[in-house]
Formats: sequence, structure tokens, C-alpha cells
Amino acid sequence: MALGSSLFNQMLTNCKNSISRKRFNYVKPRQIKEDYIIKEELQNLVWKMPLNNVAEKLSTTTGYIKKWCVEWGINRPDSSY
Repeated sequence: MALGSSLFNQMLTNCKNSISRKRFNYVKPRQIKEDYIIKEELQNLVWKMPLNNVAEKLSTTTGYIKKWCVEWGINRPDSSY
């Protein structure tokens, strides 16, 4: 039992240090949507460049770009476009 608790405490310590280190420059994707982009701008970007490039430009992921398109009713081009 002593080995298990010391291992557990060590994991907690490492986790706290790891999370703050990994999340140092993390920006909440919702904040980006509400503060930096409007529907028309996102629609133009989605049709002008691939989603990977749009996500990189907005410092977020393609998953959030797709989610915002669904929320705002923006049609996305097919992958062959």
C-alpha cells in the first residue's frame, strides 16, 4: 500500500507540472470565435482555403472550425473542391 500511495502522489505532482507546461499558450477556441471572427469572414475563409489552413490561421483545430460552420449554418465545400 505504501508503494501505491507514493506512486500516486508522484503522479499527481508530475501531472500538475505537466499540465501547466503544456497549456501555457493555450487559447480557448470559443473565445476566438466570439472575439475575433464573424460569420461572413469564416465563410469566406472556408471557401478560399483548406480547413487546416483556416484552423492554423485562427489558432484552433479543424474540429472547431467544422463545429462553428454547423452552428452558423455555413456550407463547407466538398473535399474535391
